[in-house]
Amino acid sequence: MSRSSTERFVEHFVASNEFLQDELDGHRECFVHLINGTLANGVAESYLRTLANFHLDDTILSMAVDVVRDHMIPFHVDESLTTVDVCGTGGDGQNTFNISTTTFFVLAGAGFHVVKHGNRGVTSSSGSSDVLQELGIPVVASVETLHKIFDEVGSVFLFAPSFHPVLKHVVPIRASLGIRTIFNVMGPLLNPANPTHQLVGAYDEQAAQTMAKTLHRRGVEATVFHHLDGYDEWVPFGRGSCYRTAPQQAQVIKSERSYKEFHVPQASEKDLHGGSIKENAHILRQILQKEAEAPKIDTVCMNTAMAIQTIHPDTSLQEAMERARHSIASGAALTVLESMIKVSHVDS
Repeated sequence: MSRSSTERFVEHFVASNEFLQDELDGHRECFVHLINGTLANGVAESYLRTLANFHLDDTILSMAVDVVRDHMIPFHVDESLTTVDVCGTGGDGQNTFNISTTTFFVLAGAGFHVVKHGNRGVTSSSGSSDVLQELGIPVVASVETLHKIFDEVGSVFLFAPSFHPVLKHVVPIRASLGIRTIFNVMGPLLNPANPTHQLVGAYDEQAAQTMAKTLHRRGVEATVFHHLDGYDEWVPFGRGSCYRTAPQQAQVIKSERSYKEFHVPQASEKDLHGGSIKENAHILRQILQKEAEAPKIDTVCMNTAMAIQTIHPDTSLQEAMERARHSIASGAALTVLESMIKVSHVDS
């Protein structure tokens, strides 16, 4: 489909405000032109804004993910390794500190190979790469340097723009729109290391269910969840919906969990508030140094425990929480951070 044909399709889609499955090929062409930068910004904004009006279907999400992955620069890891990614969609509007980024270090300190895929803040003020940069880890690095970090530390952060250069055309469009779009949901599904396991937080339940179905299609063992108070992270109050995927399962399995199952005291929303990039980096380091307030440490341990259970479903939640707490208490999580900083700057 030519650009002019695609633009006519967008005009039709916007005017009809109707999503039809038999028009999937038209949507595929929209994404091809969108990521190649051959769709005018105004047309692209209209398309993404209209698409955001609909509940996401796993067929269009899978299609969009496939289009972007076709242009992805892969990060190869030993296929015999168990690898895991922990991330959220962002866009939940809760102004928390960087929970999944902190979880990255605690999970790595517990002995797991974490290949975290992340970006700068787009719909939030402080993305994972913003905080890592502030901590002294250069996120823009050569593939050789990243492999060296992974080989020596056992875990690594993969900066999304380095592996998805075609998405540079989408960045100004998303910034201009200032709303959640399909790209919030796509991000966690585009890890260039193809991790064997994922823990993913979603900004709403529909997104969680759709992402889980998409991961299930790809054969990834994952837990996708949404906290019913609006968070894309596990927090020490309220309940959350979980969608569990595994290759041996015929379908995605849904369950609900309460913070009480983690045996942590109930906290409040303000206990989890973050701030600027500098403030969030300080909070992350405080947690790893065992100097943060208990609710923040509990929150990170809860998310770490859920990741551990995703990898080892037979592990009890209590045992998973103990492994997470030990990673912090022993200094192992902090060692991962310091080692990553050191290795990142060797020969730089």
